[in-house]
Amino acid sequence: MGHGHIKRVIPLRLFGVVPIFELVVWTYLMSLFYLLFYESFLDQHITKKIWKPRMKYLTLMLLTLFLIFTIVIYKFQAPVIPYFYLIFGIIFILLPVLFEIFAYPKVFSRFAAAAAYFFYFSLIYEVTALKLNWWTFPGEEFIGWVSLFGVSFPFEELFFWMVLTAFAVLSMYEWYCDNEK
Repeated sequence: MGHGHIKRVIPLRLFGVVPIFELVVWTYLMSLFYLLFYESFLDQHITKKIWKPRMKYLTLMLLTLFLIFTIVIYKFQAPVIPYFYLIFGIIFILLPVLFEIFAYPKVFSRFAAAAAYFFYFSLIYEVTALKLNWWTFPGEEFIGWVSLFGVSFPFEELFFWMVLTAFAVLSMYEWYCDNEK
């Protein structure tokens, strides 16, 4: 059975493949989901506002990086960066997580609980998306492949996005908004 063409609200695609509008909306909603789950079930104190003035700096920095990246890709030829997925994951996901956990080790168990909860959903989403051909992983510059439930994806996808993304979002939230309480 074939998959019908999905009409996009905004057809702009990064590398001609990644739908930018959906990526931004999905990232925002998932980040909000992580924060709401964490604040509702795992954080040990009540935060009356999950958006504090320091968050505007994080938001501005992330949006600026995203815009620069998008402009470079579309205005100029996309630079070829070997093992980009690995490098990106280390810099923007692993390093903030390690900083937070080493600086404030008491948050690890709460972050791990959130990460375990969201790992299940991320894995289901990944397998479903790959089976429906929502995305693929072309190229060879991955450190390894994981095969589960009839699909294969890079190890980086498993490690950075399924295991560490909740850790990373919560680390940035604690640093910029919740003050590691």
